[in-house]
Amino acid sequence: CRPYVMQSFCGVDTVQGAIAKPVALLESGPSSGVWAAAVLGELLGLGGVISLDVGGTTAKASLLPEGRIQIRSEYHVERTATSSGYPLLIPVVDIVEIGTGGGSIAWAEGTGPGMVPKLRVGPQSAGADPGPAACRWGGTCATLTD
Repeated sequence: CRPYVMQSFCGVDTVQGAIAKPVALLESGPSSGVWAAAVLGELLGLGGVISLDVGGTTAKASLLPEGRIQIRSEYHVERTATSSGYPLLIPVVDIVEIGTGGGSIAWAEGTGPGMVPKLRVGPQSAGADPGPAACRWGGTCATLTD
């Protein structure tokens, strides 16, 4: 059986093709989730679908009007509120990062005497090893999923 690799625009490629053009795999994981949501929405007879991918460090969403996957021809890596990021002219499923992921560590800021503590989340992540404290694999820090 010949293995194939999912690309960022829901296409597939051979392993050799992916090695030759790895940038095409940039958002392949979340794009696969969007594709699965589109297929599930069609099977259930839904019109529009919203896909939500909550990973370890980020949560990403995609809108599928009439169940159709939207493809963009420009993608920005490391885009933030204060930086335009690095533009890439490649086809990518229209996915928006909407928040922090489940493995992001929750922590309190301003816990000194007379201070009102503020609960913060991230950008630190427990990662897969040792993972969130609730998994009982050795992680000691509370995460968003805990």
